[in-house]
Amino acid sequence: MNKIIRKKLNKIFMFMGVLGFTLTASANSNTPSLNIAIVDTVLIQQFLVSSVDKSLEKDFKSRYEALNKQAKEISDHQSKFRKEKDIMKASAKEAAEKKIQKLQMDYQEKAAAFESDLNARRSEEIRPKFELILDTVKELSRKENYDMVLTKTASLYVDNKYDITENVIKAYEEKNK
Repeated sequence: MNKIIRKKLNKIFMFMGVLGFTLTASANSNTPSLNIAIVDTVLIQQFLVSSVDKSLEKDFKSRYEALNKQAKEISDHQSKFRKEKDIMKASAKEAAEKKIQKLQMDYQEKAAAFESDLNARRSEEIRPKFELILDTVKELSRKENYDMVLTKTASLYVDNKYDITENVIKAYEEKNK
């Protein structure tokens, strides 16, 4: 092993040993213990997206159905073209290909606009709900006397007994019925 790497590893292990000793010493002393909880922000985000998507579904339903109808129309034109292209005149074949191409371009533009509008509205709807989640975490922390609440992604390992994500979601749902 390279000498530089070995020296760096030794420093890291030495630091970890000192840190371990420090934590052990403070845990054994008469200082008050730290009450820590963990929240899985990925699950919170999935919960929020799911709840927002349910409310947006009715607002975007007609556009979604129109896109599906347009996709079926394109598929029908393509199917008809494939069946008839061998017996079509060159000019008719070219016109049919251009029509299909135009339909596809129109569909792609509308689909991109739909996706953009949906994502913008989703972000718009999620932002205040996420603020309410943060308020819920703070309230729950005060109620349960947590000194610190960390995100699950901020830690290398966390025992699930410290995870309060489900409690946060339940408290949020109760508060926002």
